[in-house]
Amino acid sequence: MREQSGRSLIEMLGVLAIAGIMTAGAVKMYEVVRLRQIRMVATEDIKSIALNTKLLYAVRDNYNDISVDYLIKAGVLKSAKSPLVGSDFSVIANSGNKEFAMVFSNIDFKNCTWLTTLKTDWVSKISVNGYFESVATYCKKVDKNEVAIWVK
Repeated sequence: MREQSGRSLIEMLGVLAIAGIMTAGAVKMYEVVRLRQIRMVATEDIKSIALNTKLLYAVRDNYNDISVDYLIKAGVLKSAKSPLVGSDFSVIANSGNKEFAMVFSNIDFKNCTWLTTLKTDWVSKISVNGYFESVATYCKKVDKNEVAIWVK
């Protein structure tokens, strides 16, 4: 009998299958880590906009003339781009001008439900598609959601 060395085809296919499974897992983990990082940066950007706007308007006692253009000129915003990728961004004041909202329009379901969890000390309330109660249930499955984060 002759001695044979090397790997058989079955062994090589097994190694390739294991490598494929590991690669698929790594790609999925990369997506999870990337999404987490994007949301952490967006949260910090939103918080920074809210707190800097409050500081800018502290001497006025109301948010009468608030607008994205004014916040850019005052240095609160770098540009009119939304801190949340893929959405439209605007700011509005309520009827008494005692609160302002950062409004994110045209956002998908996942980002809508994520934004409803931003319950921090600087957020007074959150509305989704015009509703203030049980906001997470009003996120639509389409990319046409509007979330307003209200700040006093």
